[in-house]
Amino acid sequence: MWEQNDSKEGPQSSKAEGTLRRLRVLQSHLCGYALRSIPVVDMELASFNDTLDRLHDYLLLCIEMAMEQD
Repeated sequence: MWEQNDSKEGPQSSKAEGTLRRLRVLQSHLCGYALRSIPVVDMELASFNDTLDRLHDYLLLCIEMAMEQD
């Protein structure tokens, strides 16, 4: 779908801005879980591979801790 946009960068810029706005809303929502004592893992979009590795390590740690409880 073509979106009307007055900027020189065209509809892609508008789409990117909308995506960024939605990501910020999602980030705000997910970070709110820290107030409920649920771990929040910081992510950096600039280094996605490192972030994915950190999330994977955290998931493996959670699995290990759950298995030790049994």
